[in-house]
Amino acid sequence: MNDIPVVILNMERSRHRRAFMTRQLKGRGLDYRFFPAIDGYALMPKQKALYDEPLAIQWSGRPLRLTEMGTALSHKSAYEWMIKEGIQRALVCEDDSYFKAEFYIAWPSIEEWLPVGWGMVNFAVTAFDPFSLSAYQAHRRGPKLYPIAALPDYYVLRCVNHTITATCYLITLSAAERLLALAPKIHLPADELIGLVHSHRIPTYTTLPPLVQLTELASTINEGRANREVKQRLEGKPSYTPPARPLMHHRPIGYRVQRIFIYLSLAFRYAATRREIPHRLFLFVGDAYCHLVSKLYSWFR
Repeated sequence: MNDIPVVILNMERSRHRRAFMTRQLKGRGLDYRFFPAIDGYALMPKQKALYDEPLAIQWSGRPLRLTEMGTALSHKSAYEWMIKEGIQRALVCEDDSYFKAEFYIAWPSIEEWLPVGWGMVNFAVTAFDPFSLSAYQAHRRGPKLYPIAALPDYYVLRCVNHTITATCYLITLSAAERLLALAPKIHLPADELIGLVHSHRIPTYTTLPPLVQLTELASTINEGRANREVKQRLEGKPSYTPPARPLMHHRPIGYRVQRIFIYLSLAFRYAATRREIPHRLFLFVGDAYCHLVSKLYSWFR
């Protein structure tokens, strides 16, 4: 059994979630601990100062909800704890994670099947990528799949675009430092920050199929009516008027150009896999454009 700590983010008022996670992990041989999550409805002035609302509106077209702020600050606190304690690796989980039976089979031998140089491993969702497992097996193209020895038909896949979840992921100390440096102030939900693979450039992998699922427990992120209104009342701000233009227009121009070329690259790769493009020159051009624009965006943003 490995010695990787399992950190479960749990608010004091969410006792039913704490009991749910305890029932799952008790007696499984995991070194799990509950980490005090931050309640978005009870933010202190010091915590509110860590939120950059103009940047949040620029990226998402709206302010973050109170609960999104609390969740993002909770993950940020977990990274800071890793740095303070010198924890080299940790499994960070939210308290609505459901560990499938296969997870307990694969976890003890995780050191054997993790790819060399990994930074994050997302257990709860597969990466957004046009390649399916059947397409890969049929044509032997696309991202490399690393088999999990203890589980037949389970693989580890390199994420090339986006992983929209922060439910359960394994992260290294260097990756935690990178995320803190990338977002010193909160302006994105935790799952979006982790999912910006093309921006943080952390080697991110995911299990295929997922080893952890999101449960149907009542959400503490989207609960109640718009948390935005609560935040405005607490801070005495006028009602927020959504922008008239589409949200994409409020994002940096480099981000928009970058996304266009990423999708073009993925389209080229998908077409090449389906053998609809006979020449691999298109595949090379798509990847080259994607890489070039990503570099330019990281330099000039």
